[in-house]
Amino acid sequence: MKQLKQLGLKISFILLIFTMSGCEKSYVSSIPEMSFNLVITNTEITYYGLDIPGGTAFFPPSEGGYGGVWVVNGTNGYLAFDGACPYEVENSNVVNIIENHGFYGECPECKTAYLWQIDGSTIAGDSIGGPGKEPLKPYSIQGDVYGLTVFN
Repeated sequence: MKQLKQLGLKISFILLIFTMSGCEKSYVSSIPEMSFNLVITNTEITYYGLDIPGGTAFFPPSEGGYGGVWVVNGTNGYLAFDGACPYEVENSNVVNIIENHGFYGECPECKTAYLWQIDGSTIAGDSIGGPGKEPLKPYSIQGDVYGLTVFN
């Protein structure tokens, strides 16, 4: 009987450890959640230069995202980010990252720079300079024979 009680305590302890390890806080963006479905046709991909590696295009908030959507033809495929600067959202402002400098975008208000592509240990969307430390809010993107779909 004593052995069964000890076994039960061991199992309870192991379950507690597994439960606690799953309680990590996950990252929550300061950019508000927006449901949208942005379809970019193959013709638009060519028109906006997204068919060229390193190509970027901005779609206004009327087409998706809180501050619009940036789509990037990155080194490992297409990426999509919200166009609102997380630092400015924390200050109750909606400021679009409208300055495009090739491999990074910059907030015209606070001058925080955000990397468009993966560069060594820096992840696409990460802040690489300026007062903002939070990364750009990423969105899901899928491609098929008709084009791209960006969604949240």
